[in-house]
Amino acid sequence: MTHALAHTYDVSEREMIVETRDVRVHTLLLTAGQTIPWHKHSNVDDTFLCMTGKMTIRTDSEDAEISLKPGERYTAPAGVGHFVEPATDEGTKFLLIQAVGQHDYIPLDDPA
Repeated sequence: MTHALAHTYDVSEREMIVETRDVRVHTLLLTAGQTIPWHKHSNVDDTFLCMTGKMTIRTDSEDAEISLKPGERYTAPAGVGHFVEPATDEGTKFLLIQAVGQHDYIPLDDPA
């Protein structure tokens, strides 16, 4: 299990709003070419709420590919591999809620 205190990928902007032992809430801005690589979490769900732009979330579950526009959300359950990228060159800003449990970041190979 990998516990990531330092972030293992580049984003244009990150603002941590809440960080406790069991809950993390932050906003992230991904611009063209930036991604959150394939990974999963042991205990926490990732809930994505698109704020601006459009985003694509790929998973290794039945949902396979989810497209979000502002105001839409999706939850990747604990244990489900997922990958996030902007759906357009304009980029995307989203709220990410990671809960409930101790956060970890487990890198995965691209399942394709």
